[in-house]
Amino acid sequence: MKSPIRFSSLLQAFFTQRLMQQKQVSSHTIESYRDTFRLLLKFIQKRRHKQPASLLFEDIDAPLICAFLDDLQKQTGYQCAQPQCPARRHPLLLSPRSL
Repeated sequence: MKSPIRFSSLLQAFFTQRLMQQKQVSSHTIESYRDTFRLLLKFIQKRRHKQPASLLFEDIDAPLICAFLDDLQKQTGYQCAQPQCPARRHPLLLSPRSL
């Protein structure tokens, strides 16, 4: 049986290896992704009552991400041109989706 994968480990590798080393994205892109993941982690902490450091990869599922996007849409008032397409609901979706 495989040991559970900590989300914090994946997130750290995503930032250091994928974004910075492989993709060599700008500092603005990294800041944007960082801010989005902060919002996501705060949302998960409220919703699931789990500290970010104790999150496992399997704790984050599609219904949770959709709830996060719904909440984000309500907070920001952002309206999508194609609401039936979850990938286009909010520009901030690109951060979790690219992970």
